Amino acid sequence: MLKCFFMILLSQLTLSQKVYKTMKDCSIEPHTGHITSLNMNPSAPGSGDYVNIEIDYILDTTVTDGMVTYTASFNGFPLTPTTQALCPDLEYTTTPCPISAGNVHFISSSQIGDGTTHGTIVATTTWKDQDNNQILCWSFTVRI
Repeated sequence: MLKCFFMILLSQLTLSQKVYKTMKDCSIEPHTGHITSLNMNPSAPGSGDYVNIEIDYILDTTVTDGMVTYTASFNGFPLTPTTQALCPDLEYTTTPCPISAGNVHFISSSQIGDGTTHGTIVATTTWKDQDNNQILCWSFTVRI
């Protein structure tokens, strides 16, 4: 589902235009994951490209289950937030559950379809563990 969510968002990009992007850690204390590196590649994706979201973080405790919430807006108009089980979403990433405590390198890849409208996408992903503690939160803004 993580792949599907980002594929839908990224498919809205008009790929012939210059892309502006920012990524940030939006975690709120207390949280059990501590982001050390956050990146989206490539910086100017084109039609058919795969976009990788890469996060390095330090996890305080092992995660065996949890929930993930996705929120997004396009040109300031909010899209319906989605909350679902975390582990099924991580199944096709580099860090399926359980996620052991320690240093973690997370990569999720989505392919961009044909672009449509010019605009700005702001998306936020928040992970919570089996005890409802926040693990991580990150957001990205892509302006085309």
